[in-house]
Formats: sequence, structure tokens, C-alpha cells
Amino acid sequence: MAKEVIQNYIEDSLQALAFWVGYQHQVYRHHDLPEGAIVAELARLIDGKIKNGTHIHLEKMYRELDENGEWKIKERVDIALIKDKHVLAMIEVKKASFSRKIIEKDIAALSEFKKKNPNVLTFVVVVSQAKRPKDWINEKGNVIGKVVQTSDGHQYKPIRALKSAHSFMSIKKANFCCLIEVK
Repeated sequence: MAKEVIQNYIEDSLQALAFWVGYQHQVYRHHDLPEGAIVAELARLIDGKIKNGTHIHLEKMYRELDENGEWKIKERVDIALIKDKHVLAMIEVKKASFSRKIIEKDIAALSEFKKKNPNVLTFVVVVSQAKRPKDWINEKGNVIGKVVQTSDGHQYKPIRALKSAHSFMSIKKANFCCLIEVK
């Protein structure tokens, strides 16, 4: 399956996720969404779009997904898209309120996995509730689309920002879903 097709499934789902985050913020204004709820909703949205025998797997061990059988670290990926026992994509979901160090830990794990499995698409989805994530989204609400290197040498590129807001002018308080491709 082509990269563009898989990426489109994810991007289309992220727009719906941004609206869902906004709705949840309205209903539960003084409570942050737990990461698990965001993962579950994103998985449900992607699952509604995928076709042709592709399946969603949640909280799958990296070592179970490594076709080379070389992964030793006990880590789980939030979402994996699998077709015919082949991993097509792996997605880690993080809240923008988490420290950059926590987000970069997932970027590092996905980057190392991709080195061993270069055909697997690897993404981090950063979700922000009623606040612009300044590391990835500029003042106009657009993604900062340049390649970034982490402190330990792993590369990623924010490629898409999807948002929901009360109005076009309320970027500072919008809900964002930022799609980051891990290199």
C-alpha cells in the first residue's frame, strides 16, 4: 500500500480527532484528556477509513512487529497498521503538554525501529487541547515543516497540522493534532 494512502487515512482521521478533542474540551472544560482516550479515538477513526485487509493493533510490542526479530527493548507502540502480517505504519500518540524529552523518547524508538525496518512508516501524533504547541505549530496555526534533529541525533519532520477552533482568529486557544514523520 502506498505511503500517500496510509498517510491520508491518518490525516483524515486527525481532522476528526481535532474536532473530537474540541468537543471533549467543551464538555469537560477543566479536565485534560488522558492519552489513552486520545489513542482509542484515533484508532477508531483510522479503523473506519482503512480497507483491503489492513487492521489496527493497539499497544503491540515493538519486538512482535520487528520483521528482523532484533528488537530487544520492552516497548509498546500505541497504534500499528498491519496487513497480511506486514507492518505498514506505527503511530505513537503524545499530548503536547508532555515534556519534549518524553516525546523525543518515542521519536527515538520509532527512528531505531525504522532503521531496522525501512519500509514501515513511522509517525508521532502530538495532540494539544486548547493551546498551540509552539514547537511544531507557528503563530498562524500552520505546521513548522522543517526537519528537526533531537539531542541524540534522531530526525523527524512535522508534516501536517489539523485544528479545531471557536473561530478562525482563535489560534492560541485552538485544539491541534500535529502529524510528525519520524525519519
